[in-house]
Formats: sequence, C-alpha cells, structure tokens
Amino acid sequence: MERLKGMGLKRALFWITLWCLSGAAAACAALILGLGALQQAAAPSGVVLQMGEQPAVLQLPEVSRDRAALANLLGVLQIILPAVVLAGSLLLAGGLFYRWKLKKPLERLQAGTERIMAGDLDFALHTASADELGRLCSAFEAMRRALLESNRRLWRQAEDRQRLNAAFAHDLRNPVTVLKGCARLLEQGLEQGSLTAESAKPAVALMGQYARRVEGYVEAMTRAQRLEDLTCAPAPVEAACFAAALQHALTLLAQGAGKALSFTAAPLPAVLTLDRALFQEAAENLCANALRYARRAVRVSLTLENGLLALTVADDGPGFPPPVLERAGAPFLRGTEGCDGHFGMGLYLCRMLCEKHGGALTLENAGGGAVAQACFQISAS
Repeated sequence: MERLKGMGLKRALFWITLWCLSGAAAACAALILGLGALQQAAAPSGVVLQMGEQPAVLQLPEVSRDRAALANLLGVLQIILPAVVLAGSLLLAGGLFYRWKLKKPLERLQAGTERIMAGDLDFALHTASADELGRLCSAFEAMRRALLESNRRLWRQAEDRQRLNAAFAHDLRNPVTVLKGCARLLEQGLEQGSLTAESAKPAVALMGQYARRVEGYVEAMTRAQRLEDLTCAPAPVEAACFAAALQHALTLLAQGAGKALSFTAAPLPAVLTLDRALFQEAAENLCANALRYARRAVRVSLTLENGLLALTVADDGPGFPPPVLERAGAPFLRGTEGCDGHFGMGLYLCRMLCEKHGGALTLENAGGGAVAQACFQISAS
C-alpha cells in the first residue's frame, strides 16, 4: 500500500487494473472448467470406448429433457459468468483506485475550498502521497499560505492606515484650534471696530505659521499615501555600482547637514535583486533622521546575511526617546513635540518601505546614540 501511494495516477491505475484482471482471469478459468464438469455430469453425451480383451464402443443413453435443459443452462452460464466477472473486476479496479488514490485528496481539497470560501484560512492541508493529486494538494496549501499572508498584509496595511488617519486627526486638532481662535479674535475686533493693521499682525502671522503647519501635515499624508500605493518591483542591480551610488547620495545628505558620515559595505555578491528605489528611499529617510539628531557624525554600514540586505545607521546623538522605541515606526511620532518643524513620519515611511520588500525596521540605543537598521529581503547571485 505504501508503494502504491508513491506511484503516479496512471501507473497506479495500470497496476490495480492488472491485479484485478489477473484475479478475474483465474476466476473465469475456474468457472469455465467447473461449469463444464457440471454440464458433463448433468447430461453426459457421446460414446464410451471400452478397452480390454473385448474392445467395444458403447453409446451413452439419451438424457431426460430436464437434464438436457440443465446442461444447456450451464452452457449459457459458461459464457455469461466470465463476462460478468471481467466487468466486475473492472468495476472493482475503479473502486479501489478511487478509494486508494482519489478519495482522501479530493475530500481534503473540497474541505479546504469550502473553508476558504467561508473566509477561514487558519488551517493546513497535509498530504502523504507523492502523486499528481499529492502535488496538487501541496500547491493548494502553498496558495492558502500565500493568500493568508496576503490577507495579513492587507490587514496590517488597513490597521496602519487607520493609525495614520487617527494620528493625522489628532495632530491636526491643535493647528485647527489655533486658526479658529485667531479667526474669532479678528472677527471680534471687526465687530467692535478696534481692529487695526498693527493689532492684526500677530494674529495673521500666527495664522500663517499654523497654515504652513497644516500644509506640512497634508504633504506628509500625501507622501505616505504615494508610498503605500507603490508596488515592490525587484530587479537585478550591480552590487558595486549600487553601493557606490548609495554612498555618494548619503554623503551629499551629510554635507548638506554639516555632519560627517562614514560608509562601510561588507563583501557583496556581484548582482543583487531588489527594488532600488524603495531601498534608496528608506536609506535616505534613515540617514536624514540620524543627521537631524547627530552631534557630529553618522555611521552607515551595508551587510548581507541570510538573504537580508541590512542598512544600519548609527549616530552620536541623544538616542531614541522611550516613546519612539516603544512605538517604532508609528506615524507622526516625534521625540519632542514639534521639534524643528519635523512631523515624525520618517521612521514610519521607512518601516513601510521595509515591509513592502519583505523586511523590517528595528530601532535601539547603543554606543551612546541611536541605531536604526532597515532589512530588505532580496536574492543574490
């Protein structure tokens, strides 16, 4: 039976049919011989040769009508019963083939299909056979896992979108309140006739400041939306050229911030398969965030291990505040409220880019500063 489970469907059907037909052939031979003997016993016919001192030929007596009818019936059965046995052997072969090779895989596939249609993906489809249906079950299980992962990813994206919208609404509340307050003061001044150009300047300036802040929030949301809609499209890139271009871009960022930057790259394969734009975007976000808080220098390293291309950015600044470490990559999360006009979206966008590429973002404080590592799932050759 175990050997039969490992056979392909065609080969298994052939051997099961051969076994059943072999048994049927033996049964047919036994039937024909047995019925022939019974027929001869019921109605003996012909002559008998008597050998000896006085040889003679004896004519057998004629049988009765009933015994002749019985002999004819046995003759008909000699033709019909072997045909019935052969047909039954074929039906038996089909039944055994269905029970041994088709029944369980089809039941598993049917049950799995019904659970998927009901929205339940929390199950596993196991198969012990290595035939075509076994491979089909394995492919079905791979599809289920991919569908489950896709649903989890969509759920995480929906959850991230909900958190992003909630954070946006929360952070937008203060600017809107200030703008409404300034508008109310100006309106009261107009009603009382006490509003002059000089007295209106502070309120107008404050309204302009908070309007720019609202504009910044909208731009941050637009950028987040644009990155969420991006699809990961890995393509082969030359590792040496990629690392050199990345070092050049990050060095320019450091020069613009007036900080020093050191870049090291571990030995890499000749060709990497990754989405260069997503990686570059994440690297620039991490580096810009580190340069914002670094005192003098930022260290960047590029390594490849276990199929993960990791970009590690370390600075000599004060390190990540506890809220940032606890809620790594949350939207509109700032170490200090409203610092530098920064909206706290850099780490969130970086985490989103890493997850699009099958990786993750990790944050920690080490060596007297902040350390952020962006990992991307890639293939190398």
